[in-house]
Amino acid sequence: MVQALWYVRKSGQVSGPFPAPQIDEALRTGEIALTDDLSLDGEQWLPVRESGMFRGKIQAGKPTGDAADATWLAEREKARQRWEDGVVDNSEAATPTPVLDTIRMQSLRANHDATRAMVDAEAKRRPSILIAFAALIALVLTGALVWFGQGDDTIKASIGKVSDCAATPAAGISWAGCDKSGQTLRGVDLHSMTLSRANFDGTALARANLSYADLARASLRGANLAGANLLGANLDGADLTGADLSQADLRYATLNNALLGGSRLDGATLGKTTWIGGQLCDRLDQCR
Repeated sequence: MVQALWYVRKSGQVSGPFPAPQIDEALRTGEIALTDDLSLDGEQWLPVRESGMFRGKIQAGKPTGDAADATWLAEREKARQRWEDGVVDNSEAATPTPVLDTIRMQSLRANHDATRAMVDAEAKRRPSILIAFAALIALVLTGALVWFGQGDDTIKASIGKVSDCAATPAAGISWAGCDKSGQTLRGVDLHSMTLSRANFDGTALARANLSYADLARASLRGANLAGANLLGANLDGADLTGADLSQADLRYATLNNALLGGSRLDGATLGKTTWIGGQLCDRLDQCR
């Protein structure tokens, strides 16, 4: 199952897309506010507080008065949990269509209305063959909309940060393209940092916190990542040749097209991990 990715619109600036766990982390650290907007396709937007998809918003977005009762809170929590688990309840007691389906249906209806108007106009002055041609165009556009709505774009781990190689590690700081090869960064907190295309060849990163970090196309040849926290990290295209990933936490991490030749993965923890071929793995023996 492909996990949905969300675009963020903050003060008119659009960034993303981001996985759901990253949105939760950004809400926790204050990078995203409940009043900022979210979108799955970059066209249909809704405020974070109205999405009902992310932890930490239920209390902040709760209505006052008679509606603020235990039943309302329970239904909101069940809706969030169904979304994260990818389950839709089809029973009579089910909640309304998830936000993802609503956004897609709105886009499809708009596309359908535009196509119908074009077909009606052509029918008044063109042979019926043009109607078939217009229907074919509509089919192609609809297929493209559904395809791009799946959110297979590269996960981005920071929101508009400028690279500063001398900056002290902190959430949101960018070391993109920086040379940190051979350094000792054992146990350092690098979570949610932008480290794409950075050079960590031979770097000691044992037990470092790299959760939700963007390490896309980074070079980690021979790096020591034993026991590192790589929860939700983006390692797409990263070079991990000869790296030590034993006991590392790779849950929800993505390793599309990563190079793992000669790397150690003894005791590594997987869970909804996107492996080098794009398949989801919960255990190492499922990936190889």
